[in-house]
Amino acid sequence: MNLNILKNNINIDFSKHLNKKEREFIKSLDIKEKNITISLEKFIKDFSFDLKEEVIKFFVSLLNKYIVLSSESDNYISYISILQSFQILEDKITLTFSDEILSSFKKETYFEKLGINKIITFEEKFSYKLFQYLKHRSENIVFISLEELRELLEIKESYKRFFDIEKNILLPILKDLNENGDIEITYSKNKSGEYKTAKILGVTFKKENSEVKNSVINEIMQLISHKINDFSEIYNLIINNLYEHGEEYVRENVEFALNNSVGNFDGYLKKLFNRELIIKKPYLTIKKRFKSLFDLHMEVLKIAQKESEYPSNLKFLIKIYSLKDGDSVICDGKDIYLKITYSKNGLSIIEIFHQDI
Repeated sequence: MNLNILKNNINIDFSKHLNKKEREFIKSLDIKEKNITISLEKFIKDFSFDLKEEVIKFFVSLLNKYIVLSSESDNYISYISILQSFQILEDKITLTFSDEILSSFKKETYFEKLGINKIITFEEKFSYKLFQYLKHRSENIVFISLEELRELLEIKESYKRFFDIEKNILLPILKDLNENGDIEITYSKNKSGEYKTAKILGVTFKKENSEVKNSVINEIMQLISHKINDFSEIYNLIINNLYEHGEEYVRENVEFALNNSVGNFDGYLKKLFNRELIIKKPYLTIKKRFKSLFDLHMEVLKIAQKESEYPSNLKFLIKIYSLKDGDSVICDGKDIYLKITYSKNGLSIIEIFHQDI
């Protein structure tokens, strides 16, 4: 059958949902050939199995799960096996995938355009629901009411508050779509009023023709990964601001937060992006070549004394003397703070700011 004659309203579902371990396994594979051979020992180690019998049970379960394509208008239904067969011989597992699954990993095929290759590698259970809903809508901005969203993601009444839906379902799914679905999505909440406790009526999703490369997002997230507590929330915050304000703006705020935040980094970064805190420009900048870190230290102390400041505590000294070529550091005082960018063989930069945030 020539599937290209079907209309674009193909619904994609599963006969039985893949479990987390099955999704992780499929994502770990590089499906370029119909047959893939992997190490039994490595598979047992990577996916925390104890016995060979557990491995067999795992693949038998996967054999009995299908992707279901259907179209009411075309009176069409199709069950596609994900895994067609498997065999274990000594220390080798040989997997055979269906022709449709293999085809979905080849560009411009019917099944690739449907997004089958993405749907079977998503990390979240219901990512595929939102993926196909948004992917096949022609408009770039799509509003979904809260009731529709509950139905779409099969939430029903399991979460009473939108905050819980957002935290536990929506943000992880959007992270999944952005990382694994080749579809860049941002969102905003639609409320019944401007006040903080206004009722959430729905969510507006925006599909981006991304000018922001994944490498930029990943680089920024890697830079702050040791500081953040809520990865999904900050990831979404970074993406939204990249699209709205651009890379330079985001990097400036992230660098400022890294150098100035004390305690709750997530909260500090959100305040910067929400314009509750303002990045100030230095009121004095000094560019000078220093023979040693001692000379740099003395210059900073001279500036501090002139400004009626004297940050001569031990931590301040450690900051200065631990600088390496190209490093930057913030030295705090009561009324001012200094940002020092050290250059071993060139001009070092000392920027002085009023301490009013």
